[in-house]
Amino acid sequence: MHTIKSLSGIVSQDPAVHLNCRVHQTLALVAAKTSAVDLLYYRSLYDSHRVFEHCYLRKELRWSYPYPYTEGDDLRNVGFTIENRDRVGLEEFLELVSEGVARDEPVSFFAPRAEFEYQAEYLDRMGLPRSGFLPHSFLACGVNEPVTELLIRDDATDNHEFTDFVVPWQTVRAGWEADPEQWFTDILVLRGTGDDAVGPGHFGTAYTQHILGLEDEFEIYDLLHDRLAEEREGWEIFAAPGLNCLSMLAGARIQFCRFLRHTRHSDQLKETYRRNMKSLCAVLDEATLGHVEPTPSADARIKRGLHALKRRETNALRLLRHEAETFQDAGAEAVRFPEPSTH
Repeated sequence: MHTIKSLSGIVSQDPAVHLNCRVHQTLALVAAKTSAVDLLYYRSLYDSHRVFEHCYLRKELRWSYPYPYTEGDDLRNVGFTIENRDRVGLEEFLELVSEGVARDEPVSFFAPRAEFEYQAEYLDRMGLPRSGFLPHSFLACGVNEPVTELLIRDDATDNHEFTDFVVPWQTVRAGWEADPEQWFTDILVLRGTGDDAVGPGHFGTAYTQHILGLEDEFEIYDLLHDRLAEEREGWEIFAAPGLNCLSMLAGARIQFCRFLRHTRHSDQLKETYRRNMKSLCAVLDEATLGHVEPTPSADARIKRGLHALKRRETNALRLLRHEAETFQDAGAEAVRFPEPSTH
């Protein structure tokens, strides 16, 4: 089997399991090549009411949210560009994979997920529907010669960590021949630009503008307080709006804490956001368990946690904006990332 060199370096960047598959894969690919991936999270704080609107008003799952972490300008400023194709045929796909292996560039593509046996087993194990669910992006990382197997790197595991799955090429060929319109769509290849002169300037300016324009009343914590218990009947865990909200909030704070490590913000502020992140993760874990096995004591802890988070998040954002304004007034860059280290 011929595989990409960075195969083992493709690891999850999303412990909260809130990102859609394409964004998750792209971030993992960037992280496999450079620690500058953390800079992409400068917009991970956004008005939390948008989370409520997405999950409750639009009735969408967390995985369909348009996360902004892999947009073109930001990727270019950490040394990458994206090559897209709407759809390719079987032979063109195989050519892309072979070229990708030689360049250490996996090929990301969409296909009917239940056509792959390991994905069908994963969906059953997780209690997810085999059809009518969100489409899935696959990451082709290797192929043998003569072609009988395709190597897929995927997070279809109980802990949502990436691992390798070998798929018979006959499965791929048969699926494509039966329904070519559904196979090898929205092709993405992440290419390195070879630019080693990536600096923090782009992100410092963009981050300061973003934070100084951010307003958030954090009323979502009051709204969740009243809804989590009501959603235990009639909602699967993966679809419950309140749990989706908490996962999005926790995931965003995890990513923002990673970004904060590369800023001039005070240790006090970094510790404040770290504690808020830990508290959110604890509430998410408790609420997820309580969805299946509710107890009065757990409900009381969840309510106290949500009440405290509204207060703590409000104070944290106030301090964050104050420090960002101080940096701007002093003409100091908020982001202080040295030359991004590469693996």
